[in-house]
Amino acid sequence: MAGAGETSQSNQYTRYPRESKRHGKWISKFIEKTSVPRAESLPFDVRYALQYRGSKLTGAEIAQLREDWQKPLAFYLAMKAAAGNTDIQAQLLKRLADIKFDYREVDIKDLKPALDFRASQPETTVNGNKIPQYSRQGSLGIRRFDTTLTGALEDKPDATLFMVADYPYVALDVLASHSLAKGNPLGILNPDLFGQTQQPVGFIFEHEGGGITVKGLNHDFERPEGAVIFDDAILHGNARNNVLSFWALESDSVPDFVAAVTNPEALPSSPNSGI
Repeated sequence: MAGAGETSQSNQYTRYPRESKRHGKWISKFIEKTSVPRAESLPFDVRYALQYRGSKLTGAEIAQLREDWQKPLAFYLAMKAAAGNTDIQAQLLKRLADIKFDYREVDIKDLKPALDFRASQPETTVNGNKIPQYSRQGSLGIRRFDTTLTGALEDKPDATLFMVADYPYVALDVLASHSLAKGNPLGILNPDLFGQTQQPVGFIFEHEGGGITVKGLNHDFERPEGAVIFDDAILHGNARNNVLSFWALESDSVPDFVAAVTNPEALPSSPNSGI
């Protein structure tokens, strides 16, 4: 059996607790050795929705994702379900911070406000098209997030880390270990909200008063120097260019934009190339 900090040679992985030099063992990660998920182990109703309903899931189907390895998925889908209600999203994020980003402690009652909100909207379902990716990649996807961030932040111990919503919600424990555990903020940017001035464009986790707060980010939030922005993938470059263009509205500094999976052809020489 692999010890803490070691990688098993079998198809298993560990989200293990890391000890931060600055903040001790405050961050509890999703630690259990877990077999690489398989789509066949998803609840029947979820598999049915993926195959026959265009991956459109109801709140009742999301609520069936109760196994430990499924809980990051359920949290991610609940955040999507609450799109349009930043108060509920902030509550979900604060709950995860309060339980030290340990997805195993997420309960259906934590997700219920988001799922009920989605049920009250004209569109009552959530697109779960990323579920097969999560099931297929298993530990590899999470390790790739961790490896990418380790490299991007190696020479930037004080950098503020931002993620691009939505898929990295499945790995907020990993992102927190590279930011909050080091005493740095962790931000979230949602490109879908860049053109909607009445709503925050994202959130920011910060240490405050012995705990972690979650606050909304206004369009004109102060862009920190030397920031690193993380996305799960750069496929065509559109999201990257959108985020960097939005960043440039309030800052002359250019943040590092990194992704766990990158198509080299999607990386232009400048963020305004229009690709």
